[in-house]
Amino acid sequence: MAPVMVATLFGLVAAVHAVRADQTGAPTPVPPQPPGVAATVDGALIHLDDVKERAYSERSRHAVRELIDNVLIDQAAKQAGIVVTDAEIEAEKEFIRKSIAPQTLEDGMKEHDLTPALFDDVRRHDLKLYKLATIGLKPGKMAHVRQIFVHFTPASGTLDPAPGKARTEAQAQAIVRRIQVELKAGRRFEALAEQYDDDPAAADKHGDSGVVYDGAATDPPMNTAALALKAKEDITPAPIRADSGYRLLQLISTSDAHDASEDPLYDAAVALWRRQQANVRAHSVLTDLRAKAHIVDWING
Repeated sequence: MAPVMVATLFGLVAAVHAVRADQTGAPTPVPPQPPGVAATVDGALIHLDDVKERAYSERSRHAVRELIDNVLIDQAAKQAGIVVTDAEIEAEKEFIRKSIAPQTLEDGMKEHDLTPALFDDVRRHDLKLYKLATIGLKPGKMAHVRQIFVHFTPASGTLDPAPGKARTEAQAQAIVRRIQVELKAGRRFEALAEQYDDDPAAADKHGDSGVVYDGAATDPPMNTAALALKAKEDITPAPIRADSGYRLLQLISTSDAHDASEDPLYDAAVALWRRQQANVRAHSVLTDLRAKAHIVDWING
């Protein structure tokens, strides 16, 4: 939500007061602003009242809708016993900082005409809506896995994730078979991952691919294969083919059976899962709240 009219009006007035450069590059001062005038075009006046009317008309409709939604969210959250703490707001800010880096959060707020107070208000209502959207939802099985990804050069027109490592699919298959033989001979999966894994994101992780679950941002076949593994250190019996390579997976643990040291990893995965579910469900929750409420909106009709 952005302040009604203010950003548009301030932008136009600031433009009138700006110092411009002429064709020679020398700064040309703008003449004094006549009272009630926002700009002139070849002597024709653009009045501030017209600017205010236009800005109000364009922004007020959106602002009223958002304020109505905020009231609906507040009412539903109160009824459900949902609160959002200042600590949760700060955690959300940190998440956004990491997501938009190298841009700063402060620059992002300025870009969208958001004051710190207004930004906090928007995030507080978003988090309330997220909590409303995930009431009663629990994630299914999650699995912490290692992988060995053996790259091959994809078909023409497909993005190559490992440029400079030209390899045919047959050559990749041969490497996978060699890895499987070495695994049967007793070599550790981690050591083979360090030797063979072509995934640059897994460098220095001994193949650790983190926690996957149904709907995680990985290849669906990989999710399915990982969740099918039953016991610790189980390995996929067959490689999983992707667009540009083959994967072998090893199960480290599951959400139902893991060491306490892995709790933060699973907690982060659950938090991400809840965020994804909230994004999917939030619109329908808000639509339902609007449908059940008696709303009189004189601005939007």
